[in-house]
Amino acid sequence: MTPGLGAYSRRLTLVWTGYFIAMAALSVALYALAPFDVWAAFANLVTPLAICVMFVGEYLLRYRLHPEFERATLAQAVRAYADRGSHD
Repeated sequence: MTPGLGAYSRRLTLVWTGYFIAMAALSVALYALAPFDVWAAFANLVTPLAICVMFVGEYLLRYRLHPEFERATLAQAVRAYADRGSHD
């Protein structure tokens, strides 16, 4: 891993951590303070859409800001993840 990719990965980890903390806090607040239907819509509709937006947004931003990063297809990423599990 190059130093640039390492720095990017650390920042991205912080962004995802903040995202999950914010989503969990919002979900708890809605569950406690809003009608159940509002919380259910948030949990079942907004949350999956927000995760998709985060993944697609990060992908587009990474390819725009860091063309020097090595590219991998989704199939290569899945294969690498699967291979990693077989070595443990």
